[in-house]
Amino acid sequence: MTSTADEQTVIPATPKLASINNFRDVAGPDLVGYRTSDGRQLTRGVFYRANRITPEPADAELLAALNITRVFDLRTSSEITERPDILPAGAEHVHINIHGDEHGTIADLDFSTLTGELGMQYLVGVYRAFVSDADQRKEFANLLQQLADADGPAIFHCASGKDRTGWTAALLQSIAGVSEADIIADYLLSNEYHRPTIDEYTQNITAAHGSAAGEGINALMSVHPEALQAALDEATNTYGSVDGYVREGLELPQSTIDALLRKLIA
Repeated sequence: MTSTADEQTVIPATPKLASINNFRDVAGPDLVGYRTSDGRQLTRGVFYRANRITPEPADAELLAALNITRVFDLRTSSEITERPDILPAGAEHVHINIHGDEHGTIADLDFSTLTGELGMQYLVGVYRAFVSDADQRKEFANLLQQLADADGPAIFHCASGKDRTGWTAALLQSIAGVSEADIIADYLLSNEYHRPTIDEYTQNITAAHGSAAGEGINALMSVHPEALQAALDEATNTYGSVDGYVREGLELPQSTIDALLRKLIA
């Protein structure tokens, strides 16, 4: 039987990768992409989000089938040195250091004094800085520009694939016109996809530093609507909306926004 044009362009389900467990499509976890405010769907197979790219052989084969052309690594230099990416064949590694090396990461915290409350306070501060910190805005602008210019499917990722990566995904979905409810629900999927890693870190830190520290690392390794909302509120309070943040805070030209829309919307 002859395939129709629509059948020929069907994109298979995004693989679940055990060794990159927070890997997923920005368009959504299902075979149908998220709907936009005008009823269109996000295009699948264009932008993928992930934690660090260190696949086991079986996952590397699945990753290679996606024809990734660029991997945007949002980690600090020390994070990359500790666990460098293992790239799919033919993919270019692009380092965009969102936090900058002068800022610490979760790994730099004093776990002996960590609590659940302190973990949440830290995360909320991280998300507000995505909007308020000029250096981080510059890096997010660079990332979105390069995603717009990328020729072929691209991955962007950080260490856990939830904060730097989560804010980037939220921006792309917001630019496309996905509802805030769907953006937040998609963001919260990290708690499902990344659960084995969250539990592993919680158990290890609890064993080493006690239950309060375990609650703290659990908070830090998870995602919370309050954290994403802190960035959304900061964008609204400073720039009037997420769109204002993109246009004024990141200073993205209309040509870049249009290029992203052509990629994002089916």
